[in-house]
Amino acid sequence: MKLARISVIAALLLASADISRAATPAKSAPLKVMPLAPITVSNLTGAAGDQVSALALTPSAIAIAGTVESSSATSAWVTSKSLGGTDGFIAALDAAGNHLWETRLGTAQDDIATAMALDKQGNYWVVGSTQGAATPIPATTPTPNTAPTINPDGVKVIPVAPPAPGLNRLVLWNISATGQLLNTFTYDAAGVIFPQSIASTATGASISGRLISTNNLQGFTITFDGTKFSTPTLFSQRVTSVAFNRTFAITHGSIKSYIAMGSIPGIPSWKSKAAVPVVIQYSKTKTVVAANYLHGTVVDMQYQRNIGVVAITNQAGGYGLYVLQPHP
Repeated sequence: MKLARISVIAALLLASADISRAATPAKSAPLKVMPLAPITVSNLTGAAGDQVSALALTPSAIAIAGTVESSSATSAWVTSKSLGGTDGFIAALDAAGNHLWETRLGTAQDDIATAMALDKQGNYWVVGSTQGAATPIPATTPTPNTAPTINPDGVKVIPVAPPAPGLNRLVLWNISATGQLLNTFTYDAAGVIFPQSIASTATGASISGRLISTNNLQGFTITFDGTKFSTPTLFSQRVTSVAFNRTFAITHGSIKSYIAMGSIPGIPSWKSKAAVPVVIQYSKTKTVVAANYLHGTVVDMQYQRNIGVVAITNQAGGYGLYVLQPHP
């Protein structure tokens, strides 16, 4: 009987020890900032002046807007031929980087595309600038002269061509969700105009940027009501660099992206000696869930819940397109 009681007590002690061990959580591996590889890299047409300027996201497409200099079509992003001079463009890819459609924007002269917005109808608004009409040289009436013209060498006088116009015409392109150019609107500015941002409004768009008139740099804001532009509002502007910073709210927390150097709160193992763009995911309790870093300089970054975080960077070999799905 005594042996039976001892056996029962021993069994209870063993069971208690097993429960204690099971209740002790295993130590998790320290969180690291992992490199994120681009899903695709493109040098556009390969010309030195090619640029990507903006991103816009729909549930099924990643739209990229920018400017290309070359007439060649060697890129998986820009496949059409030149319209003449430099061209703006908009291209759409899926979440795997596959080409969906692409449209060149512009005229036979130089055109650039610098910013983009998406409206509630799913159409794209791309803003940029183009060359206005050339400034004609006033004709002069020759003074009557009865003396013979002295030109013993018979040199042919070449007429003076009018100077090439600058990018003094604001241009706004409206593109459908499938890449069809729906409409083009222009506004002739008082100098070289460089739009930097555009926001879709209930009736049209609001555009901001820089204007150079008589060697004076100014900021401007102009609105578009769907048919015409307002008179620009001008203001003095200091040229300052703006640090890259994004915060996106997601279902189970948030995602923050910024340029990190040195340590990152919550990730003691990170000891970067150079400024690197990072993407950090936080839980609802603000605990770090995952962390990644990108290569190159971030051009733009957006979030769409069906696709995830999408970033484009200017890096070695061209422009890299990154797609990051948040951790559940």
